[in-house]
Amino acid sequence: EQTRGGELVVIVSAEGYLRTDEEGRRFVVLEKGRRYDGKPGTPEYRVMEFERYEVLVEQKQAITQQARVRALPTEALLASRDKRSLGELVGRFGAPLVALLLALLAIPLSFVNPRAGRANNMLVALLVYLLYSNAISVFQSWVGQGKLGFVLGLLLPHLVVVLALGLMFHKRLAVSPFWRRRT
Repeated sequence: EQTRGGELVVIVSAEGYLRTDEEGRRFVVLEKGRRYDGKPGTPEYRVMEFERYEVLVEQKQAITQQARVRALPTEALLASRDKRSLGELVGRFGAPLVALLLALLAIPLSFVNPRAGRANNMLVALLVYLLYSNAISVFQSWVGQGKLGFVLGLLLPHLVVVLALGLMFHKRLAVSPFWRRRT
């Protein structure tokens, strides 16, 4: 459906596919269909039947800088060293750390206090995940804007989770230092 000079053009077909020519232009190819041309609200319109009909797809060049940075391979981001590339690297390097630390965080959260119920730890886990993923996004954005250094933006949210993880293991497992061991 499109408009040309006040006329409405509607194209209907049984089959269709996309084709790219040698120059990289994209076309929608329609087969066995009809094209209706006319002004809305008037009884006058034209009907054309076709076996094959090709329409050039307009290509927009409005790809944002952020989309271009996201599409770059990691090696290119490492070589670039501009703010947006470093911000993207924070997200890419942070994702495996998030997966590892959340898996480790599941261990102390899996212990259930029979008196407290099972839902409490699930709520804590959900809250930790939401806060952690938001922190990663905020730090990635700050590094991309130049408000925060790369190393600090990469490590700080993970170090906070590692500290919380250590405290949770200490509390749940009642680990005591080696110098206070009972003999």
